[in-house]
This record gives sequence, C-alpha cells and structure tokens, in this order.
Amino acid sequence: MSCYSTPVAAAAPRVLVADDARVMRMLLRTWLERLGCTVLEAGSGTEALAIATREPLDAALFDIHMPGLTGLQVLETLRGDARTRGLPVVIITTLGHASDVERGLKVGATAYLTKPLGYGEFYRALLVVLPELARRGR
Repeated sequence: MSCYSTPVAAAAPRVLVADDARVMRMLLRTWLERLGCTVLEAGSGTEALAIATREPLDAALFDIHMPGLTGLQVLETLRGDARTRGLPVVIITTLGHASDVERGLKVGATAYLTKPLGYGEFYRALLVVLPELARRGR
C-alpha cells in the first residue's frame, strides 16, 4: 500500500509597501503581485508602523521620506520590538550617497535600493528577503 501526500500550496508572502508616492506604491504592488505576493500599502510612516505591528508580514519595503515617521524611524521602532525584530525590510529611496546607505543598513535594513528602480535589481533584492520566491520558480 502506498501513501500519497497532496502538496499544500504555500501561502502567498505578505509584503508591506510604504511610500507616500501613490505611483511608486502601484508599481511595487504590480511587481509583487506578479510574483505571487499579497500586498498591503501605507502612504505614511505612521500608517506603516501601525500595519507592521498589527499584521503578520513576511517582508516590508519602505521609502525614507514619508509623512509622520520616516522609513528609518519606522525601521528603528520595528527593530526594537521583539515581534518585528526579524522582519526583512528593504529601503527604496532617492537617497543614494554612501553615508545614506550605511545609515540605512546600520539601522537594520536587510537591503537598500535607490530610485529610479529597475525590475532586475528589485527582484534580486526581493530574493534575498523572500528566498521562497526562487523555490516557487518565479
């Protein structure tokens, strides 16, 4: 007698996109949904922090300059909270000087990307924070 197991589909990764520019949120949502992710959106740092501490997430993408709290302030708060300390966070911003990148990584960003953003670099960074995408064959 053989035993067959039916593979259970993995849940779609849940990703928070926080950027005050609606067009940027739409672009990132489109790319993430094509990769099979479920996307939550925030237009301010304050809203991003509320979502990140309330919702189960697999990753987050933060702009630095947002109303309320900056992306770095949100990241610092998340890193100080045991519930969100390990959440992979990608900073996506126009600030591309070496000192900006160093500060973002020091605060706890998993990856740091600068705008304008190409899909290839976005996808490579996403594979670092969500390696299950590669296993899904996306």
